[in-house]
Amino acid sequence: MHLSASSVFSHTYVEVASGTQVTCEVVAEQLEVFVGERSELLGLSNGVTILLGEEAVKRLLDNLTEGLAALNADEAA
Repeated sequence: MHLSASSVFSHTYVEVASGTQVTCEVVAEQLEVFVGERSELLGLSNGVTILLGEEAVKRLLDNLTEGLAALNADEAA
């Protein structure tokens, strides 16, 4: 967390391995996206959950599409 005279910033950085669970579920007209690990047997979870409305989902998809294109361009170079 970063505090200044005029603002507060809270940022979480999580590195996601290729086999990490990613799930989406509609909850109260929002998309709940979970990235992490869950154990149904133990009732435990370790991850990040974000709730997104429709416009936020569209912006996220646009950004992810641009990021994927950049990764593919780097791999081709």
